[in-house]
Amino acid sequence: NTGPPLLAPLIHFISPLPANHLSRHHQQCQPSQFMCTACIRATWVCDGDRDCEDGSDEEDCTQGACKDYHHVCANNSSICLPAEKLCDGVDDCPDGSDEVLCGEILHTTVPQTNLCSVANGGCSHNCTAAADEGIICTCPLGMELGSDNKTCHVQSLCAKHLRCSQRCEQHKFSVKCSCYEGWALEADMETCRNPFQPFIIFSNRHEIRRIDLYGGKYNLLVPKLSNTIALDFHFNQSTLYWTDVLEDKIYRSKWSEKGITDIEVVIQYGLATTEGLAVDWIADNIYWVESKLNQIEVAKLDGSMRTTLMAEGVDHPRAIALDPRFGYLFWTEWGHHPRIERSRLDGSQRDVLVHIGISWPNGLTIDYQEGLLYWCDAGTDKIERINLETGENREVVLAHTNIDMFSLSILGSYIYWTDR
Repeated sequence: NTGPPLLAPLIHFISPLPANHLSRHHQQCQPSQFMCTACIRATWVCDGDRDCEDGSDEEDCTQGACKDYHHVCANNSSICLPAEKLCDGVDDCPDGSDEVLCGEILHTTVPQTNLCSVANGGCSHNCTAAADEGIICTCPLGMELGSDNKTCHVQSLCAKHLRCSQRCEQHKFSVKCSCYEGWALEADMETCRNPFQPFIIFSNRHEIRRIDLYGGKYNLLVPKLSNTIALDFHFNQSTLYWTDVLEDKIYRSKWSEKGITDIEVVIQYGLATTEGLAVDWIADNIYWVESKLNQIEVAKLDGSMRTTLMAEGVDHPRAIALDPRFGYLFWTEWGHHPRIERSRLDGSQRDVLVHIGISWPNGLTIDYQEGLLYWCDAGTDKIERINLETGENREVVLAHTNIDMFSLSILGSYIYWTDR
């Protein structure tokens, strides 16, 4: 089990965004990359291949532009020759410029010696001695030259394809899209179809509601609440948990297609602004953060065996997320030094994952299928993600939305986020 199919607490505004098909108007790329519908390598721009879905990487290119390792004929810049065509004894350019000075260079600069004969010219694969250009390294089909212009690597076709909605597998010189377990591949062989009927459960502070993602069916679950901020769902037990920061209580109820029943108080004493709540669906525990008390607590699902998990060094905790499969707890802090931390579910082995370029980290969620941790920041106005295990490979998913982002959730290849 990988947890509830979808949960996005406190929603006033819902916007789906494909997690791997990012908007070119909102995305931020590295300096070495080009921005279109996704970030691609800058070296792929004007290389004759349409790497962007909209073809923008091949727009406004100089007529006859050649790849770095190609040779331009002197009297016709529209002719680009691969390195292996240079100094091969055949005039491939109309003016023969691809064969000019070859002998002079090879015999005068390095007498009687082929420039590629010593350690293959430093090339990992193909080496060519080119007039006026020295050694040029090239790669066989299916490989591409690395940043050192000498070493060939297997070409990542999936990195260029960017159309598989969930998983991409490389097969020689083509790609094959596949889906998560239980999902089905559509006729376009790229999009995955959800076999479930997913829905969002959300709060507008005074009510808890549900809306189906497909079909738009909308209904009220729990009315007449005081100030419900956080909620989570135990999928196996069909039980909904939520906090009320005005009453300072944690509630739960049974859920079915017919609605909510058996509402009861789980925690009713010693709470002060419980802004984040998460359910461990494996060990059957609930975790919550206390922003005013600066602590993280845990209890059994019925509220028994309540324990303060962490209090020292916790500064205005805000959001919380769990990965019970591997025993991890994640949370955000809004204090003097905003950050995202991780620990084991027992509170041990604390680690700071993010502390730079972060301001008001509100929402926190996990993509269990891809092993990614997402958060939304109302201060930086971004949605970002990192690797769940290593905390590395930080990426901006969405930026400059001018929306006071409050929470977010993941389902399949889509992100759903909310504002205040």
